[in-house]
Amino acid sequence: MAAAGRHTEELNGVLVTWNDGRGFGFIRPDGGGADVFVHIAAFGRGAERPKDRDRVAFVIGPGRGGRQMAARARLISP
Repeated sequence: MAAAGRHTEELNGVLVTWNDGRGFGFIRPDGGGADVFVHIAAFGRGAERPKDRDRVAFVIGPGRGGRQMAARARLISP
């Protein structure tokens, strides 16, 4: 069973905003709904740096203040 606020299902989406200087952005899920915050740390050490319009796979987890964010993310092919 997943912990509270954590989803184990991997979702796909598009990185609609990315601020490389600050290391964060927002993913628009393919299935609709609110954009999801993502921090560079979610991509893991040594991963290619994302950029606007990249396709990503991600898992939602708990963030600050009870908000949801991408807990794990990876770049995927279009």
